Amino acid sequence: MGSAGVLVIWSTIFAVALMALTVAASMAGVYDGGVSRMRDRPDDQTIARVIAASPSLAAAGEALGYRTTWARRQAERLGVRSQYRLVEEVLPLDASLKAALSAGRGLAALSRDLGVSREALARKADALGICGRKPVRAGLPDEETLIRDICSASSMAALARHYGVADHTVRNQSKRLGVRPGDPVPPPRPAKEDPEAVARRAAENLALFEAASDELAQVERQRDELAARELVLRAEIERLRAPAPAVEVVPTDIDGILAEAQATGSLVILPKAVKSARKATYVDLGKLRTILLLLRDAWVPMMRMDPGTTHEDVQARFGREGLDVGRPMRNLAKLKHLGYTATWKGKEILLDRRVKHGVDPARLIRVYFHYDEDTQVAVVGWLPTHLAITNYA
Repeated sequence: MGSAGVLVIWSTIFAVALMALTVAASMAGVYDGGVSRMRDRPDDQTIARVIAASPSLAAAGEALGYRTTWARRQAERLGVRSQYRLVEEVLPLDASLKAALSAGRGLAALSRDLGVSREALARKADALGICGRKPVRAGLPDEETLIRDICSASSMAALARHYGVADHTVRNQSKRLGVRPGDPVPPPRPAKEDPEAVARRAAENLALFEAASDELAQVERQRDELAARELVLRAEIERLRAPAPAVEVVPTDIDGILAEAQATGSLVILPKAVKSARKATYVDLGKLRTILLLLRDAWVPMMRMDPGTTHEDVQARFGREGLDVGRPMRNLAKLKHLGYTATWKGKEILLDRRVKHGVDPARLIRVYFHYDEDTQVAVVGWLPTHLAITNYA
């Protein structure tokens, strides 16, 4: 074998060995950027510490010298997360961030460059008072003018050349506004009001509403007061229209008292009793009236057995007036012999009952009467003095 053959054999062996080393290095996870090189892999503790301290997995892979996919596999294997996964994005200083936001590249592109979430970047932009969004309307007129230009344009491309912008910019605005070349020009849209003016008008309307509410409450209070006053006046009118209550006229003479006592028909006073009453030199007319009314309104209803009139109650009413009501004597035959009789409706009756008041001969009152079971009437045969013990027919 010549020297050329030996050289070919050794070249083949070297190529196979180099390929084997490349494959082994790739399987060990040390292949980077298409260039195979052997390196010392960091220990798990170092990998976990770098991932946890990095703002994102991309930054962790770069710090460790590996790709983002490798850093993600290691994070999942070790159970750690980057600061980005913890939503603890590390943002630049405000001055640098203002300059980056004002460049107009858009929040999405800037969030990728900074390795933070778009939401966190948007919140920070709002806090700094910078829009940060890509100026998609750069080079375009106001909305109303743009609508008219799109409707009157021959094509989207011609209108884009007229504005000096890309075709897709005009097409996107056409889609957003809902108009195309050749469409009739829609009526002008209502202008968007200034938020401060809207807030000011809302505050004014609220003040007007509160004032109207106060006025309404005052009117309702006045209405309630007038309604209450109306009720009072109506009651007063009804009182004035109502007939005046009958005034009880208390008789003060003997004839008036005797007439009052016989008004209901439950009590009858015979003529001789009336005559004897008129002849009496002194009599307590008030007490005599009380006796006659008690006989009429209490004692006769008791004898009729009207509801609510018991013997005990009637006796108690007489007792409270210092009166005694009962039979003068138990022997009815003796009463007839003594002359305790009277004539009523053509027949003789015994004055077997009496009411007495006092014992002083000059001031006492006696009422002798008979209760007729047939007519249920008390018949007074003598008053107001003692009945003389003579033949009385």
